[in-house]
Amino acid sequence: MRSNDMVYGRMVSEDETVALVVAGINNDHFSEDLYDEILAFARSFESEDETIYVAGRPIVEGTMGQLGPAVMKRMVPIVLVVIAVVLFLLLRSIRATTATLLTVFVSTIWAFGLMAVLQIPIFAVSTMIPVMLIAIGVAYGIYFYNHLDQYYQANPGTTKRAAVHHTIMIL
Repeated sequence: MRSNDMVYGRMVSEDETVALVVAGINNDHFSEDLYDEILAFARSFESEDETIYVAGRPIVEGTMGQLGPAVMKRMVPIVLVVIAVVLFLLLRSIRATTATLLTVFVSTIWAFGLMAVLQIPIFAVSTMIPVMLIAIGVAYGIYFYNHLDQYYQANPGTTKRAAVHHTIMIL
C-alpha cells in the first residue's frame, strides 16, 4: 500500500489513520432496506477507536427519504403562506394570487405524476423540481399580471379577452 502512489496519500492517509473504501451498487434501484443494510454493515466494523462514515448518492438519497417527509410537513405550509402573502402584496388581487398558486401546484403535480407514469425514479436532485417550478411559476405569474395590468392602464376600455390575448402574445 505504501509503495502504491494511487492509494497511499489518496485513499489511505499518509498517517494511516483514515482509509477510503469505495463500493458500487449493481443496479440503479436503491431502497430503504438496502440503505439500512449498508449502515448496519458499516456499523458492525466500528469500535470505540474506529468510526466509519458512509457517504455517496445512495446514502444521501436514503437519508433524504427518511428525513424528507418530516421536514416537508413542517415547511410546506410555511412556504405556502409566505408565497401567498408575497403574491398578494405584489399583485393586490386574491384572484390573481389564487390563479398563480393554482398554476404552480398543478404544474408540480403534473411533473411528479408524469415521473410516476413514466417510471422515472426520484433522486435527490429531483426533489428540487417543486422548488424550481414554484420559483419559475410565481415569477412568471407576477410577470404576466404586471403586463396585463399595464395593458389595462394603457387601454382603459378594452375587453378582458383582448387584454389577455395581447398579454399572451407579448410574452
